[in-house]
Amino acid sequence: MTHRESLLKAANTGHHPRHQSFKTLIEHFGFRMASMNRMHSTFVHAEIPELFNLQNINGQIKPFQVRQIINLVYKYHLKASDEL
Repeated sequence: MTHRESLLKAANTGHHPRHQSFKTLIEHFGFRMASMNRMHSTFVHAEIPELFNLQNINGQIKPFQVRQIINLVYKYHLKASDEL
């Protein structure tokens, strides 16, 4: 399964993805963690001006954050590391 397929699957399953695995997945799209506190991780990308916050709620993230990252990936035509 490609990273893009994994991202779309995370949106369609209806459950809360694990924070660590989702963090690793978005790093394949070029996001890197800029800062972190107890509940939030802020990610940046070299090609986009927007920041992305990822909440860690008991080791999981909210489904709306998966949709937000999918919107950024398609809005800015970002490629995953396995698509280059």
